[in-house]
Amino acid sequence: WLLPTMALQAHILALLAMTMATAIAIKVVPLDMAQDSFDDQYRGCTPVMNAALPFLYGVEYQRTPHFAWGWVKAQAEWRKRGSRVSPLASPAQAIAVMAYSMKYFYKDFNAAVRTGGRSRQEYRNNFHFKMVRFGHFTSTSLSKDIAQKYGTDTIFEVHTCHGVNIQAFSYDPSNREVLIPPFETFKVTKVTRDGQKTRISLRSTGTFSKYNCAWL
Repeated sequence: WLLPTMALQAHILALLAMTMATAIAIKVVPLDMAQDSFDDQYRGCTPVMNAALPFLYGVEYQRTPHFAWGWVKAQAEWRKRGSRVSPLASPAQAIAVMAYSMKYFYKDFNAAVRTGGRSRQEYRNNFHFKMVRFGHFTSTSLSKDIAQKYGTDTIFEVHTCHGVNIQAFSYDPSNREVLIPPFETFKVTKVTRDGQKTRISLRSTGTFSKYNCAWL
């Protein structure tokens, strides 16, 4: 999915809440630079990539029925709400954001983005939490109360320059959602603990991508 170029904007304070699951096994994802992420920003090749999208959609429809079903459902919901496009660049972008915000496949999509850039020749660096990025599209909220509905064990207070307010295109606008791209980097400025709860403050430092126009 191609989102429009995310122009630098004033810092947005967004909150991401997480909770530790109990009574079930959980997978811990390290907070690092997500070196395996497929983090393409498509700089300088957006028109060509947009032209290639119809072909890629067809491939994904055949290869991933789950994607096809979710896309059709998001398209129907987008049309039901009046087919708004602005300030995005195309109906496909609006539908992509709608699809991402629905509960059906954002987990699969994030998992694919986070690991899609793996290479056998690549090694992992230990950044000791100095600089981090999420490595996938990350949903946050402008509302602390809403964020805490998704968990209270760990709260990320995120000052983002590249996150985009997608409330107008979200399946559930009441979430006041800000979507942070996988390539935005952050400095950990503060970590506070209160019993079993942790609050981590992140401030945007720019972007980092290993890939650009990799599909071409």
